[in-house]
Amino acid sequence: MSWGKVFNTINSQLDKAKDFRYFAMLASFLFFLDFTLINLKGYSLSQVSYETIKNHLEIGDVLMFLALYAFFVSFAVPFSKYILWFVSRIIPFKILYFFHHDDLDGVNPNDYFYLHQLKSFAVKNNNSVAYKYYNDLLDDINKDDQLNYFCLAFLIATSLDILAYFENKDALFSVLIPFFDESNNTFGRAAITLILYTLYVFCFYLGVVRGCGFSLHKNDKLYCKNHGFN
Repeated sequence: MSWGKVFNTINSQLDKAKDFRYFAMLASFLFFLDFTLINLKGYSLSQVSYETIKNHLEIGDVLMFLALYAFFVSFAVPFSKYILWFVSRIIPFKILYFFHHDDLDGVNPNDYFYLHQLKSFAVKNNNSVAYKYYNDLLDDINKDDQLNYFCLAFLIATSLDILAYFENKDALFSVLIPFFDESNNTFGRAAITLILYTLYVFCFYLGVVRGCGFSLHKNDKLYCKNHGFN
């Protein structure tokens, strides 16, 4: 492998590291792994050592966990999202409007368009530039949807690990417990506590409020003055 390919690979991984989607996905994986280990093996992720892996874990255990995690992200999270979406549909609009935010409120309807209008325009007029623009916008929307999805997965996995904490005080969630201890009033503890509160509020907004329909947000509603995509 040439040095150019090595640097390109490193840059690609760094770009992914800056993407919050990958943090939410990895965090959900770790919390779910910790929850599974406590319930099936009796010890937490923080208690796993080389000797533990060598003497107590089998290939079958690894495959079973991967199957459980696949079930979690492919069924449990979508099902939870559907339940939350259904709840958002039955909440009175006056309450739901509290979360409503539309960047295009007050904008002339002729100056915004929906993604399907752009696609129809590109296909009808055989316009490759418009179709590329449509694909770029669709890719951005898909990334936003993935971000919302993995934030919800992170929240659910954390909730499961909180339940596991009552079984094993060494659960991964126990790392967060000292940050909520009011007896620790040092500046460092306060700063970490603030970061954690912000993280969970941020994930709740993306994963539940925006990702499950409570914000009434339409991510395929876009602005372009005099677009002519009708």
